[in-house]
Amino acid sequence: MFDKMKTVWCSVIVCTYNRLIFLEKCLNSLILQDYNTYEIIVVDDWSVNSLLDIIDRYRQKASVSISCVVHDKNSWPSEARNTWIRHASYDLLAFIDDDCCATKIRLSSMITWFKIAQKEKPRLWFAIWALNYVSEDYVWYFPERIVQNTWAQWPMTANILYHRDVFDSCWMFDKTYDVYHNEDTEMALRACSFWFDYVSLKEAWVYHQQDYRTSSSLVSSAKNASVRPLLKKNYPDFYLKFWPPIQSGILFDYRGYIVMLLWFIIVPLMFVRFLLVHSKQESKRVLILFFLKRPIFFFLQRRYLYKEAIKHKVLLF
Repeated sequence: MFDKMKTVWCSVIVCTYNRLIFLEKCLNSLILQDYNTYEIIVVDDWSVNSLLDIIDRYRQKASVSISCVVHDKNSWPSEARNTWIRHASYDLLAFIDDDCCATKIRLSSMITWFKIAQKEKPRLWFAIWALNYVSEDYVWYFPERIVQNTWAQWPMTANILYHRDVFDSCWMFDKTYDVYHNEDTEMALRACSFWFDYVSLKEAWVYHQQDYRTSSSLVSSAKNASVRPLLKKNYPDFYLKFWPPIQSGILFDYRGYIVMLLWFIIVPLMFVRFLLVHSKQESKRVLILFFLKRPIFFFLQRRYLYKEAIKHKVLLF
């Protein structure tokens, strides 16, 4: 695919919605790449504040093309990414989330590794890379929202590379999965169902920025795992493809139920650790999140999971 090409051009996507502080850090990292044959396209999914002035400022600083497409209404992640794919100039499409930062060697390393892997796998059309939180040696504390993909086991748009042929063959992101925050997972499974091969590479050239949980974000994230019954229904031969592990077709993690049986031991230990780590000034807010995260989140997550299983008539076994 690349042997006849002297220079590989790449389109980099950044979709954003009301996260200006994150976006600026992301763009700062993207314009400093040691690779110079790429473009950056920002898709603004109808943020409250216009980004055009900010994009103009980055155009003046960058040595590569930067463009911005603004939606006339909030359309959710899938449509934002599909807009970018339609506007991309090149066949190689590198995704990154607006709350992530790329290391200087990200693009050059991705393309080099993709070339090497493609020689071994002729039908290789997308690649998944690892994602670290803040930095490799960072020590985090609750209620930070830890987003990472250390072993590149999950297809996250924070750090994934597609060839345009994937979208030409099996269409684009499906907005049905936006509510589960798993449209990226479904896209990768659909590509696998069309027999496009992929590779997982454990090198991490993207880092998620520091972020904190709120009560609303915690409750919202409880829906994420409930996508599994729908994935099993639509991709019965492929839904076991990616981590988190689904053992023998079981859609829930048995370890969670072991934790529930030992709840009376585990929660007090976690609570003691919480008191030792957090200061008195922030303890009230974090204490609420602690009990949301531990007992409430656990049961809420399973409620959503079983509700979706019944809705789609899918056995959890």
